Amino acid sequence: MDGFHTFEERRGKLLDMIDRLRPVLDGIDIQETTGKLDVVHDRVKSDTFKVMVVGEFNRGKSTVINALLGEHVLPSYAQPCTAVINEVKWGEERRVRLHPMPVNGQDVAPVDIGIDELADHVTIEEGEDGRPRPNPYARAEVFWPLPLCRNRVEIIDSPGLNEAAERELITHGYLDQADALVMVLMAISPVSLSEQTFLNAYVRGRGHHDAFFLFTRIDDVPEAERASTMKTVRGRLSRYSTRENRIYFVNARGMLEGRIAQDHGRMEASGMLPFEAELERFLTSERGRLKVLVPALRLKNVLTDARRGIETLRGMLQKSAADLRRDYEAQQGPLRQVEHRHRLIMSRVDTHLRDIADEVGVRARAFYRETANDMEQWVLEIPLESKLKGFNPATKKAQGAAVQAELSEKLSAKLQNASADWQETELREFVEARVEGLRDEIGEDLTELVDRIDAIRYELAAVPRPDSVDEGASGIERVLAAGLGTVLGGPGLGFAGANFGFKGVAKAVVPTLGVVVLGAALGFTAFPVFLAVVAVNLVGVAIQGDTAEKNLKAKIAREYANRLRDQTDTIVTDLVAEVRNQLGKVREVIDQGIEAEVRGLRQEAENALARREADEADTSEVLRELARHSSTLNDLDEDLAEFIKEVAVPVTGEGPDLT
Repeated sequence: MDGFHTFEERRGKLLDMIDRLRPVLDGIDIQETTGKLDVVHDRVKSDTFKVMVVGEFNRGKSTVINALLGEHVLPSYAQPCTAVINEVKWGEERRVRLHPMPVNGQDVAPVDIGIDELADHVTIEEGEDGRPRPNPYARAEVFWPLPLCRNRVEIIDSPGLNEAAERELITHGYLDQADALVMVLMAISPVSLSEQTFLNAYVRGRGHHDAFFLFTRIDDVPEAERASTMKTVRGRLSRYSTRENRIYFVNARGMLEGRIAQDHGRMEASGMLPFEAELERFLTSERGRLKVLVPALRLKNVLTDARRGIETLRGMLQKSAADLRRDYEAQQGPLRQVEHRHRLIMSRVDTHLRDIADEVGVRARAFYRETANDMEQWVLEIPLESKLKGFNPATKKAQGAAVQAELSEKLSAKLQNASADWQETELREFVEARVEGLRDEIGEDLTELVDRIDAIRYELAAVPRPDSVDEGASGIERVLAAGLGTVLGGPGLGFAGANFGFKGVAKAVVPTLGVVVLGAALGFTAFPVFLAVVAVNLVGVAIQGDTAEKNLKAKIAREYANRLRDQTDTIVTDLVAEVRNQLGKVREVIDQGIEAEVRGLRQEAENALARREADEADTSEVLRELARHSSTLNDLDEDLAEFIKEVAVPVTGEGPDLT
């Protein structure tokens, strides 16, 4: 596992530089800058590689995970079994922590159980009516002393993609947090309609271009047919997998048994080893590089803040306490003007974001109305394998139910695919473009605001203002860097936005909206009762063949379309509410960023004044300490620049150039 070793070395170097910077920040005592360093440190310290395994039931997800881990960690049965998200991670002791579903919108305290109780709590149980019972838990953390997990890898086992809609939404919500997505399919029945729907909606539609595809039970395909089966599968996946080394045909059970028995022959024959090698390379060379590069760039911002803090503190300490207090009081008027400009900018931000949410509502309503109109034609064009034949009422009822079930599956797939296409081609592009458009709307004002804050800072310090205070960072980038680290969630999203501008902010907002859009489509999968009523109403009609099928289709199409029309207002209201929630995070980024700039200036001045008043006679020792801190910053600048160059420009086979 040389890749993981290299990643740990780089992560250790970054943590070492953070530790070297901390005494400098303690010396200048600016809490705002220290807080930024804490965000970087906590992310580097706690970040892990999240590998999410998805697939329909009975495809072998849990067996694949157990094969990766080399032990029977997760329960694996021949029927649908995984009811909750299972997060397998490193732990010295084997234990499980269950996280209950919220109750009335309120979080419930987690519950610790023994590892031998895991299957009793995370598997699907049927009630007396044969239907799955609701599981009270959202996820389970499974702690296990496994070599793979020691390398900071977390394996996430998800409920089946064709399980209850609310469980599917939990799975979909995790997709954007995953560093690697592994989809498990079955070689003996590859790429079903529902799997194609998932691929369209959640892999291609949401930009998961790096997904891995594992086809289990390849050993069950007759040897003479394997080559043609593999060729067919690769052809079907060509639109979803454009990278090499992403499709594998494996015997996961053989790998698990071989790993437990330490039988390297069986492990080689399983086909899992090439997949594991490529997964490690991808995690450590591509995702791992970003996991250290992006916080390294944020660390560079903190270094710039620290250097500015030393320069201004040194200047302020050259003044007497009385002169510094007088000058600081004189700057209160300009500071109030800055705060007034802050409020004006936020008013423009509010108007811009409100317009985005309103326009999303208009576009969504038009999409769903157009989709409802299209549904009738969709249904008529759907070819059916189930047929209506004969006049026997008992037979006709069963036939109607079969037609209903087939139409339900195919209509749901069509609606999900249409929703995914709309999300990707219209919603995503519109929201990203409009959020990025904030740069044009407020960029100049933010730059002027930051310039004014710096002017006050250097006037107070009575030192010349450097030509390039932030080494190329604009005012808008400074505001984002100050406000983004703790606002947007998800692995890497906050850091990416903080360093790559509004584009990063916009891309962090859209995925959650996609969950709402596709969640609305998933809501239409629960149609058995609704469609069955339609089918039963036609049972007594003495028609057969194409006429019966056409009449049944027409009736179902009208009912389906009317239901969508009836629910459009609710769907759009929920979507707009989530848009406003996500855009509220954008507002919070900007608002907190400006506040952080003003707060940092006040802290610098007030700390300098406190030091001057406490040691009026002699500040020479403090100035010597600042000189030592400046020297430390110079060394850190050189080391960090070399580190960034090393990580951003890869060696052969280490992934794309990130410069």
